[in-house]
Amino acid sequence: MVRRCGTVCSAVALTSCELAGGLTCAGVRLKEERRGQLASRRCASRTSRCYDARVTSPTLAEALDAYFARGGAHRIEYESFWVRIPELPMALPNPAAHGWALRCHDLHHVLTGYGTDWVGEAEVSGFELGGGVGRHGVALPFDMAGVALGIWLAPARTFRAFVCGRRADSLFVIGYRRWMLERTVTEMRVMCGIQTDPVPSWGDRLLFVAWAFVSTLWLIALPVALLMTLLWLVAPAPRSRRRDVAMKLHPRR
Repeated sequence: MVRRCGTVCSAVALTSCELAGGLTCAGVRLKEERRGQLASRRCASRTSRCYDARVTSPTLAEALDAYFARGGAHRIEYESFWVRIPELPMALPNPAAHGWALRCHDLHHVLTGYGTDWVGEAEVSGFELGGGVGRHGVALPFDMAGVALGIWLAPARTFRAFVCGRRADSLFVIGYRRWMLERTVTEMRVMCGIQTDPVPSWGDRLLFVAWAFVSTLWLIALPVALLMTLLWLVAPAPRSRRRDVAMKLHPRR
């Protein structure tokens, strides 16, 4: 009788322990789920400065249409040879390599939330220059010019964008695919590893200074080179040269 009571008591104690352990595990799981939900909400609230991901995150195609709608223009036909940039009153030639880079550039605007004004273009240029242009070398001169302008207009914001690009994988590197337009902006930001406020390192600072120096030289040298070429084309022949030619044609007797 005593053995049976002991067995029953031990069984009851074991059952109560299992029940308590199960309740404890359930409580831990519930806390972890709540923590995950809070973390996801915080991540979503910091995802972009243009879209509120806590309510709903638009697809990349919808966000691209909204990006052009804010600029008062229709979506650019990236495959056509002549494209009309919203900021310019005329159409520009658009080779295949430039059209591919231009598409990635506009999608970078959407993913990062940078604007289309001068400072926003400088930020996107810093982001692309920090992440690397990959096989899209045609974008390098434009990014260098944008970073050079950003140094004078908003150096701190351009530097933060450069560091953000260093931590992320731009579309120049991972490549653009059509199925990306069906993904949400939040999913694409996670895929590219875009961070809001990354902590810069000394390597980031030194590399930014080097790129800033080269970009400034490029921005100064480009108009100087164009001006020198124009002057060289329209400059008249030297007078001594004209006199020598005249003497050869009409020698004195």
